[in-house]
Amino acid sequence: MKNTLLLALLILLFSALGGCNGSESDNGNESTGDSDSDSDSDSDSDTDTDSDSDTDTDTDTDTDTDTDTDTDTDTDTDTDTDTDTDTDSDSDSDSDTDTDTDTDTDTDSDTDTDTETDTGTEPDTGTESEPDSETEPIQVCDLSPPFNWTDSGIIAGPKNPGDTNLKDPTIVEYDGTYHIFATTNNGDWASVYFNFDSFDSADAASQTPMTQLTSNSSNTVAPQAFFFRPHNKWYLFTQWSARYFTKNDINDPSEKWQLGDSGKFFNESYVNGREPGDIGALDYWVICDDSHCWLYFSKDNGRLYYSKTTIEDFPAFPKEYTTVMSFPNDGDLFEASNVYKIQGTDKYLLMVECHTNWRRWFKAWTATSPDGPWQDLAASAGTPFADHSTVTWPEGKWSDDISHGELIRAGYDQKMEINSCDMRMMFQGFTPPWNGDYGQIPYRLGLLTLNR
Repeated sequence: MKNTLLLALLILLFSALGGCNGSESDNGNESTGDSDSDSDSDSDSDTDTDSDSDTDTDTDTDTDTDTDTDTDTDTDTDTDTDTDTDTDSDSDSDSDTDTDTDTDTDTDSDTDTDTETDTGTEPDTGTESEPDSETEPIQVCDLSPPFNWTDSGIIAGPKNPGDTNLKDPTIVEYDGTYHIFATTNNGDWASVYFNFDSFDSADAASQTPMTQLTSNSSNTVAPQAFFFRPHNKWYLFTQWSARYFTKNDINDPSEKWQLGDSGKFFNESYVNGREPGDIGALDYWVICDDSHCWLYFSKDNGRLYYSKTTIEDFPAFPKEYTTVMSFPNDGDLFEASNVYKIQGTDKYLLMVECHTNWRRWFKAWTATSPDGPWQDLAASAGTPFADHSTVTWPEGKWSDDISHGELIRAGYDQKMEINSCDMRMMFQGFTPPWNGDYGQIPYRLGLLTLNR
């Protein structure tokens, strides 16, 4: 009985304990009210420092010397560590700190140096690669009669012992210096060279005999000098007989003029004596365009001639020649012809010395080609191109002759260009009377400026 009673008590005890534990699963209403006060501080500090310094130095030096290597390093490290630790310990007190540091430094240095060195032939200063300086348009002035000049007085005379005159000048300006080659006479025909920087100092310049400056110690009478670009050489043409000399540097006094191959120039023997009254070819003058060259010459017989060759064959001119124009009297068209290209136009100017009772003056014509046809510009005694009567003489008249000379060129090469707005003429003149030998006429050099 005792045992029965004890057993019943044990059964009741276990029943009571079973009811206490089973209420959570049976009700299903999860009354989590036990000590789990769920402070859930969830501090979630989420510091998210996200310093994102994004320094983006982007120095972009862009020196832009322009070889365009364009290194553009653009390192852009963008580390973006974003550790996002999110510890969320949730020890069921559910503190859920969720620190989530998310540093996201994102330095993004992006240096982008972009050196772009481009070592091309021109230094790129950042502007468009245009010509260094724009070519100024060439000013063109009217060339129509009447032509009136002003004289500068005698600018040079003979300097060396025995020389009685200075005449037949060829003048070329190069590198700021005027170079003069001229004829003299010291009992026979001879020649000299001198140079100067301004016409005021021309008469002070010493004159060197051309026999000291040529490779064969010869003279260069009635010369013409210019630079022939296709050969990159200076040429000097002369007469008796037709000859030429070459030189590399006109400014180098130590370099002699080298005699050229006369067989490659002009067969003068074919020309001389072929027409009544001619005394032989003289006063050679060369002018070229882009494809051809013309060799003009006179014979003191009222006629003017030329021979023509190609640029490639220069200086060899064929023996065949053309008559440019002719007049009935030798004085109507005598000698000392010059042909020039007028800058900024399609026109050429031809001037030829004439004489009236041996008083010298110039006529002039124009054409659109050295081949002609030539149109009268100032070709009569009533409308001369240059004559003593059309000259103003501020220092007193010293010459009745406006004789063998040259216009001052705008350039120095074979195209013989002149500036119509700056017309100056070097000429030979003398004070009359003179009754002596022709070779001893006391010619001096003067300078005329065309009045505007």
